[in-house]
Amino acid sequence: MTLPPPIDAERWARLKEHVADLASLEPTDRVQALDRLALTEDDRGCLLRLAGPLLADDHRLDGSHPQVRATVEREKLRWREGETIGGYRIETLIGRGGMGEVYEARSLATDQVVALKVLRTGLDQVDYAKFPENEQRALRRLDDPRIAKFVEAFSADEVGTCLVLEWIDGEPLQSYCRDRRYDVDSRLKLFIEVCQAVASAHRQLVIHRDLKPSNVLVTPEGLVKLLDFGVSKLLDDEATDAQPQTHGELFTLDYAAPEQVLNEPVSTATDIYALGGLLFRLLTDVSPYLRADGGSLVKAVLGEPPQKLVRAQERARSSGRCPPQGPLDPDLDRVIGRAMQKAPAERYRSVLELAADIEAILGGRPISGGGSPYYRLAKFVRRHRASAVGSVIAIIALAVAGAFGIHESRLTSLHAHRADVANHFLLTALDLTDRFSSANSGDFTLGEVLERAVEKARTELADEPSVRATVLGQLGLVLKHRGRTELAVSALEEAYALRQSDPGSSGAENAEFAQELASIEIERGRIDDAELHLQEAMRWLGAGAPQADVHIAILTSLGKLASFKGRVDESLRWYREIIPLREALPGDHRADLAMDYNNLGTGLYNLSRYKEADAAYTRGIGLLESRYGAAHPRLGFLQFGRTACLIQLGRFSEAAVLLDRAEQSLGQGGHAGGSHPSPLNTERLHATLDYYASNYPLALQRLEHALPEIQTSSPVTVAAALTFRGRVELAAGLTQSAGGTLAEAERLYVANDRGAHVQRWVAHGLHGVAVAAAGHPETGDRELEFALDQVTRSGIVGAERLELTLLQGAADRRRGDIGSALRAHRQAWHEQREIGWLGEFGATWVNAELMLDGAAPGADAESRELLHARLAKTIATLKRLAPNHPLLEPLLAVSRRPVSRSSAATGISSIERK
Repeated sequence: MTLPPPIDAERWARLKEHVADLASLEPTDRVQALDRLALTEDDRGCLLRLAGPLLADDHRLDGSHPQVRATVEREKLRWREGETIGGYRIETLIGRGGMGEVYEARSLATDQVVALKVLRTGLDQVDYAKFPENEQRALRRLDDPRIAKFVEAFSADEVGTCLVLEWIDGEPLQSYCRDRRYDVDSRLKLFIEVCQAVASAHRQLVIHRDLKPSNVLVTPEGLVKLLDFGVSKLLDDEATDAQPQTHGELFTLDYAAPEQVLNEPVSTATDIYALGGLLFRLLTDVSPYLRADGGSLVKAVLGEPPQKLVRAQERARSSGRCPPQGPLDPDLDRVIGRAMQKAPAERYRSVLELAADIEAILGGRPISGGGSPYYRLAKFVRRHRASAVGSVIAIIALAVAGAFGIHESRLTSLHAHRADVANHFLLTALDLTDRFSSANSGDFTLGEVLERAVEKARTELADEPSVRATVLGQLGLVLKHRGRTELAVSALEEAYALRQSDPGSSGAENAEFAQELASIEIERGRIDDAELHLQEAMRWLGAGAPQADVHIAILTSLGKLASFKGRVDESLRWYREIIPLREALPGDHRADLAMDYNNLGTGLYNLSRYKEADAAYTRGIGLLESRYGAAHPRLGFLQFGRTACLIQLGRFSEAAVLLDRAEQSLGQGGHAGGSHPSPLNTERLHATLDYYASNYPLALQRLEHALPEIQTSSPVTVAAALTFRGRVELAAGLTQSAGGTLAEAERLYVANDRGAHVQRWVAHGLHGVAVAAAGHPETGDRELEFALDQVTRSGIVGAERLELTLLQGAADRRRGDIGSALRAHRQAWHEQREIGWLGEFGATWVNAELMLDGAAPGADAESRELLHARLAKTIATLKRLAPNHPLLEPLLAVSRRPVSRSSAATGISSIERK
């Protein structure tokens, strides 16, 4: 039988609406619909082939249309269990779709179970000619545990193009949620994971183009796995932009964006549209579009908005389906409506922005896109019905003395009167008691409202100093957390001065104000002022009744101050002291305890105790998730810290995934003020991952983007960023630039009382490496040796000393002092194993240095044994982890030398036996 002709762009333009119309009909109605179509013989043959997967289950068509019957049966019987395709043996058919069939198969070479996708033969006659190359380029860019991994692509006689993907033991997202009776919130949490996976692909310039519930599996452990990048498209692949996207047109129309239906260029916005449709289906179990008249689904995609969720759920239940239980937040309709806008420019700007709104809904926070102050206030009140302490909006919403953080048990009648007056003032000064007031008109931001309240407090409460102190103190705290630092300091300083002159104020109240000022000063790098205020806080606390919460806050600031000054052991002691105090407090303090573990993790991290730090961060994350789920903004702090920790442990893939989540969480706070890790800090972590992957140009590009705004941070933060930039420049061979960068970093450390800090000596040592590489080896080597000596004298055994030791050994080898080089690198080998620095990558780096030592003239027998035993493995590992690493080329040169049989390895070296 003759196959239909190729499906070119002109033919597809004639047939695509017919395919869509058939998809919109019930199977029993498709026979008459096909009979009514006036088509040429060639067009009818092409349409029947295109609709083959759609019509495969309609047995009435088998008799009516022999061509369909023959095609479908041939496709069904194409490959059976036990047959081989390429190097794979078929186990069973998993599924069939517009792209072809997917089989469970087993590799004949490795016995690995894989998913084997056989593309339909009639579809690779157009732009599928380049499909295998594009597919491999796209999928090899993706390295995310939530995306099914690509194994290979190949072509086989009588088969065509085949894709081999990771085998996933999982269940489709929709049935997984339905079978477990997941409620709305549980489904939203899984949807966020899907978004994170898609965002990971987008960062690699890959779009999916066929997102739908069946392309998302959930493993028995509850992990999301995104499948079928078989229709993925490289965003930078200009070669296919002008070609007809016939393979992309065989989408599931319920999730297809208008630009796909119209065969227009696709973008990341196309996936955002599909995610909106996927979310709709997940929450309703029906299509986003209601076609009661049996109209064209294509027309619905192009012209109709998605249904309201509540009505769709009612329709689903009336037809026997099982949408999830639980209330539907009205904001979900807004989110889906924005994601599924017909014009791509009107959708969310990124998948992460979409996910952030879902996180906001889960956390009871306002979604993006504005909203009146009344809307934001209503969200806040619903989120904090039990406790609204610590926010001016809560003060307004609740209007109770407790909102000032003054415990009722310690309120005197004077304090109660002061609180009542302060409440009345705030309710009127902020003008939010009336939903129709000017403050609720949308003309003022929250920051402007707070600024206006500070001005009114100073003028209208001039004769009420005690009340003014209460109001300014609370406004100062809110301004601090909103990132309005200057105004916060001004308000807190005035409140503190008023309190000190008030004989009726308590020691705990004064201690609290002093501590808050110290906290801000630490963040701004004003260490002397912070130390003075903390001394005052301790003095005030000792003069009054003990207050555990204030005591904990002071200890926290003392820990941060010690860390800032480089006294990491002292910092760790303060943080350890806090946790039992917090656990002894009455009530639920999991959120605050989580931040205590965050601080403890930071202290352990600074001591290079990465495994302990990881455990502390993980404990904090668990506390927050047990209290709030995955939707609390504070999660970002812990996720950010744990990401840095995972990088130092060499767990780079995990770090990349967690960094996505950290950015998501940090975006929920609505500001970057205070100690909030800014996008610049997360950008630096992205650059760190690029650096260890030896992608030095991208790392430098990220730092170039971040540094202008990092310059507005504390000088020590700037110095740390410059030190890292110098490290990347050295690896990239930019020695002159690195020298200037590192000299400036060291200058900033010295100028800001960090001259004895270990990070200053790291910058000094790296500067020595740059000087030596620039043609002044004696001067540079002296700098490096002096820096290592200073770090060693400090007693710190950690990543800083290990890095300098590796560099010192390399300098010794360059000078021909192989004995010293071996001693340095063997010491580094033991220290790397002890602290787990950089995991497999760190071990490979140390081994690479030992390999080069063993290849140098004068190397001892043990080092030569290690060279011949480990060289090939070290090269292979370094190629895999960091293909552009500067040590790789010297190692390859060593591998090309002739190997003496007498020097071949006979066993494991002594350093490995120790």
